[in-house]
Amino acid sequence: MNKVFLILVLTILLSCNQEHFNNNIDGVGNTDKKTSKSTIEEIREGKEKKNSNGNKLIELRKIVPDYFRISEKEFREFKSGNSKWFYDPSTKSKLFLVPNTDYSITTAVLTNSNIIDEKLRVLIESEALNIDSFGNSIRMKKIRSQKGVELGLMLNDLKKIFGTPTAENDNGIEQSLKWKFEMIEDDAEGVIGGLKPFFLEGLLFEIEMEFINNKLSKLVYKYEVP
Repeated sequence: MNKVFLILVLTILLSCNQEHFNNNIDGVGNTDKKTSKSTIEEIREGKEKKNSNGNKLIELRKIVPDYFRISEKEFREFKSGNSKWFYDPSTKSKLFLVPNTDYSITTAVLTNSNIIDEKLRVLIESEALNIDSFGNSIRMKKIRSQKGVELGLMLNDLKKIFGTPTAENDNGIEQSLKWKFEMIEDDAEGVIGGLKPFFLEGLLFEIEMEFINNKLSKLVYKYEVP
C-alpha cells in the first residue's frame, strides 16, 4: 500500500513539474515571438519612413542638352593641329571643349576672362589645351549655343531658357546659378562625335553660370557619359 501511495505521489509531482516546464517554455516562446514580431514591424516602419523620405526628393527636370555646334571645317582644324580651343575676337569669348576619344565631349566652358578655377584648369589642360595661348585658338565668328546662350546675356534671359535654377547665390554684384537636368534624347541631335555631347535618355546635364551685374560672364556645361 505504501509502495502504491509513493508511486502515486511521484506521478503527481512529475506531472506538475512537466506542466510547469511546458508553461515556462510557452511563455518564453510567446514572448520571443512577440518581441521578434515587434522588432520586425519596427524595422519595416523604419524602412518605409526612409523610403518615404527618399521619394520626397525633387525629381530632376528633363531637357534636351544645350551645346555649341562646331562646323566641319572647325572640327577638322581641331583634330589636325595644335589649335584646341575656340575664340570669338568680336566678343573676346573663349570656348573650351573637353573631348572623349570619340570626340564627344564631357565639358564645355565659355568665358571672356582667364580661368582661375584650379580644378577646371587641370581638366582642360589635361587635354593638352594651352588655355593662355591665342596661337592655339581657332577663330569663330560667333560663339553661341544651340539654345541661344552667349556671353553678355542677362540673368533673367537665362532663367527663361532653363527655368528656375537648383541653386542660386547673389552678393549684389556677382551672381552664380546652377541647374541639374536629366537628358532627353533628340533624334535630330543623335550623331556622336564632332565635339558634341553624348545624348542618352536619363544621363545628367549640369549647368554652372556666373554673372557680373546680371550679365553672363562664364558658363560651364557638364555632360554625363554612359
